[in-house]
Amino acid sequence: MARMLYTIRHGAIVSKLVAARWAEEALDRRWSPLIRDALAWTRDVPPDLNETLAYIRYTCEYGDHMKASTSAHDDGL
Repeated sequence: MARMLYTIRHGAIVSKLVAARWAEEALDRRWSPLIRDALAWTRDVPPDLNETLAYIRYTCEYGDHMKASTSAHDDGL
């Protein structure tokens, strides 16, 4: 999700590590533990499903917001 958010925001594709570092600095601190856990992921420790789903929803909402902002700008608003 951090890579997707980075691409939406910057229009570039970067590595998971670069996107995660950006996300930890740019996004709400709420997501930091989830991002750190994703970087250290192992099969032995399952991800927090509720937080993961919330982060996916956040990513979708962020994309919708960016799309709406771009559309308004393109329409001359």
